[in-house]
Amino acid sequence: MRRRLIWGLLAGCLFACRPASENTLNPPTQKILDKLHDLKGKGTLIGHQDALAYGVNWAYEPDRSDIKETVGDYPAVFGWDLGGIGRDKNLDGVPFGKMSQWMRWVHQSGGINTISWHTYSAFDGVDSWTTDHEQVIHMLPGGKAHHRFNQQLDQVASFMHQLRDETGELLPILFRPFHENNGNWFWWGQNHCTTEEYRLLFRHTIDYLKNKKALDNLIVVYSPDTKFNTEEEYLERYPGDEWVDIIALDNYADFRTKTENIEAAIQRLSIVGKIAKSRNKLAALAETGRENLDADNWFTEKLLPVLQANEYTQSTSYVLLWRNGRPDHFFAPYPEHESATDFKSFYANPKTWFLNDFARGNAVASGE
Repeated sequence: MRRRLIWGLLAGCLFACRPASENTLNPPTQKILDKLHDLKGKGTLIGHQDALAYGVNWAYEPDRSDIKETVGDYPAVFGWDLGGIGRDKNLDGVPFGKMSQWMRWVHQSGGINTISWHTYSAFDGVDSWTTDHEQVIHMLPGGKAHHRFNQQLDQVASFMHQLRDETGELLPILFRPFHENNGNWFWWGQNHCTTEEYRLLFRHTIDYLKNKKALDNLIVVYSPDTKFNTEEEYLERYPGDEWVDIIALDNYADFRTKTENIEAAIQRLSIVGKIAKSRNKLAALAETGRENLDADNWFTEKLLPVLQANEYTQSTSYVLLWRNGRPDHFFAPYPEHESATDFKSFYANPKTWFLNDFARGNAVASGE
């Protein structure tokens, strides 16, 4: 009975929603989107989560980055997370005030900011990993936590609205909400809501931020986990072409020591690339890495062959390595680590683009 009532209320909402495809992006964001489309097949941008905030054995020191200190260049894509929005610091201890400063620096330097959102539950106030009871249904229109969820979206919008360039335009953001939705570790996961409930949550979020909150700077990324082997399985919870700009994948499983399967990684990224090509979208490996880099030459002998396997994997716009949180939990090299030499070879490959490459743009792609 409760679901019938909520579905009735949702029907009106869906007709009122204006798809993301009908929004006009501001000039800086359209420029980034155009550059990414132009990059397809020429190279892949390399990114790193929280790259400027901390690294192995350091935190919140100016002008530092483990990747820069390893190869002399910053990543081209910088990942941030809004988990804990409304507090002083996010779920990984990064102060939101500093985050906004770093994001402005990234844009001024010619890089790209991408934001994920480990959303704390608006229903019970707990984190993203509480999965012992259903929650999504309560956050949809008509649900008992819908108003609180909208308040969370207000906080997200407030943070993004103060991210502006020198002309007053909003900074371009690759926004990646409700990721890894085909796993079961988040409250928006496969076993914790229906397919349609997930789609409605995703659409409501994008509609609210773009239309109600006038955020004309969002390039939307859809990024499930590895639990698919066909295009049909990938698209099971896909919210629709009108709501998504980048078709992506999070993949740790195929690179882990005990479950490594490079052929599977190629297959899955190929599926992502095929779907993106057929729908005129961008493709990305939105989260990946080998924790603690315990494999010899992981970047040149594992990751690079996946990215260069075929025309579909070669169309991958960017790869985001996860964070260097501490000495026993890191995914990018640092100068003292034995993987540094291999990463320098990875950096030197003409198909891997870092900040200086992307800031120079098409001149690098054309070999000028």
